[in-house]
Amino acid sequence: MRHIHLCTVIALLLFMSSLTGKGQREPDKTFPQHGLHLSGATVKFVGMYSVSYEYTLLGTEFYKMNLSAGAGGWYLTDILETASGYSIPVSVSNLLGNGSNRFEFDIGVRYTFFNERSTKTDLSPVYPVINFGYRYQKQSGKGLIFKAFIGASGIGIGIGKAFRTKPVKKDKR
Repeated sequence: MRHIHLCTVIALLLFMSSLTGKGQREPDKTFPQHGLHLSGATVKFVGMYSVSYEYTLLGTEFYKMNLSAGAGGWYLTDILETASGYSIPVSVSNLLGNGSNRFEFDIGVRYTFFNERSTKTDLSPVYPVINFGYRYQKQSGKGLIFKAFIGASGIGIGIGKAFRTKPVKKDKR
């Protein structure tokens, strides 16, 4: 059953990547190529935080796809046992919408490292990153990134900065 859901999500993402606003097929040159943000999420017995770098893989007026990788921490606890440590989240963010306000769907994996105080030893070191939420980012592409989301790690927020690098000019010698 899980494979059917995963295949459906992948098919929808591929379909959405072919959609563009107003029939436009050209890449959106105004969207930033880079971003740096701090995110955190928690709900009762699970939580995470991370600092992540993201790179825009493709973008049109209506759809953007970013690859994100970072470093941070995580925890999982119940009444008698706890597990926590460092983590490396890697994900693909899909942004839908026009203007500064967009819907964001984030899917990926979080590789976790257990610290010596962890009492749970039968846990997998790999956890899914699945988030649905809202993202504010100026249409011009530079400046503030604000995210509010709900997902596998709970309810969270993120804040950061988007920027572009200037193209390298070649000498005409």
